[in-house]
Amino acid sequence: LDFLGAFTDDDVHAVIDRLPPLYRAPLVLRYVEGLATKQVARALELPLGTVLSQLHRGRRLFEHEMWNYARDTGVVTALPPGQRTDPA
Repeated sequence: LDFLGAFTDDDVHAVIDRLPPLYRAPLVLRYVEGLATKQVARALELPLGTVLSQLHRGRRLFEHEMWNYARDTGVVTALPPGQRTDPA
């Protein structure tokens, strides 16, 4: 939580902007706009399973990009233990 408290809303938006649209859209609809997962699926005209998969992968990519952003901006000087420099 201390790590997350180091970021402003602008920082979070900058990281979201780094994500590919494939993952950005479901994440924004779900976590920024507050839509239920089924509503996200309807809004994007995708099967629910596809949206769940995109949300899972998008959260992982978002976390990875948050660490990169933190390193790039000097919030942290190293990646967390076990974190790779490329997303899996």
